[in-house]
Amino acid sequence: MSDQHPTTSTSDTAAPRTTTAQTRTSLVIAGGVALVMLAGGLVSGISFFLQQVMQNFSSGYSSGGAFDNPFTAAQWIGSAIGQSLLVAVAVAAGVFLSLRFFRPITASSSLISVILRGLIATAAAAIVATIVSLLASGFAGASIDGSFFGNSFPGLDLFSQSLENIAWAIAGLPERAVSLAATVVLVTVLGWLWLRRTPLR
Repeated sequence: MSDQHPTTSTSDTAAPRTTTAQTRTSLVIAGGVALVMLAGGLVSGISFFLQQVMQNFSSGYSSGGAFDNPFTAAQWIGSAIGQSLLVAVAVAAGVFLSLRFFRPITASSSLISVILRGLIATAAAAIVATIVSLLASGFAGASIDGSFFGNSFPGLDLFSQSLENIAWAIAGLPERAVSLAATVVLVTVLGWLWLRRTPLR
């Protein structure tokens, strides 16, 4: 009686490798988008901060601006960093979810299809970032202290404000997507080129 050894088909080994490559590529592209956004937010924040400091300095710190004292300046810097980090993570999450589960990229993908997938990832990133910003603003609004006796129904104000925020967020979705398109598509194409040069073994 001869020994029989189980054989592994090529398709059985190709599927995990393809999944691993798609996950790796999606993570690299999402991380690249997040880094670009953080760098852009940092440059914009520093530029705005220096502009305000120079304005206060030229006016002799008598204008009552936002950076008249170190504590206020430090608070603003911390808030700006936190907001930039939150938006970058939300956008990166949208890009990853789109490229990993909805429209994955492979080494054999064409340039046109990669660009189209980058645009789809842009839309997903804009939606996720909008949802996260709405949740963050809702949490901030709900955490504001208010007098229950001074306002018999404070929930109505929060509800109407939330509806207004949602309406503004939906109206701003196209603008947010347009602002993200160039970065997401460019990083997606670079990630695809990297995948073609460094195939998974």
